[in-house]
Amino acid sequence: LMSIWSSRITESAAFWGMLSGLAFNIVPKFFEFIGMIQFPSYLNPVLIGGAVSLIVTIAISYRTTVSTEESSYLRKLHVTPADEIDVRKTRTSLWAPAILVLNGLIMPYLLITYYVRPYQAARGELLPDGSLNWLAGESILVLSWMLVYVSLGLFSIKIIRNAYAPPR
Repeated sequence: LMSIWSSRITESAAFWGMLSGLAFNIVPKFFEFIGMIQFPSYLNPVLIGGAVSLIVTIAISYRTTVSTEESSYLRKLHVTPADEIDVRKTRTSLWAPAILVLNGLIMPYLLITYYVRPYQAARGELLPDGSLNWLAGESILVLSWMLVYVSLGLFSIKIIRNAYAPPR
């Protein structure tokens, strides 16, 4: 994904970034699976692989330059074929991000009602007036749910409309 949206990432940087990310995901996961190593939750092999992929991609991109062939290929990737520009297809494609936004608006309410409030009540963490403690981890998690899903849905709607809707 990085190489599709960045004009500075070279083909070799994308290749070695993906390969190193895959290796640093699979190898630690294998050793964890066979019981040789136990990672803390914040060092999940997926996170290790993602971080290594990003570092390798950036490092190789600094040492290489984008060729004119790579640059023209990237420009072609961002041109929507004329036969894909259709109002009906665009409307259909917008269902998924709309559901994502709806999920981001409904789930926090459900999580607060059926998870956060009972959890804080059971642990005695509700504030003296009976309101939620918004600085607790579970409350922050609920708010981050809304932030991530709504912003991702709105971003997707914007990208789909810009790429596939006919010009007005």
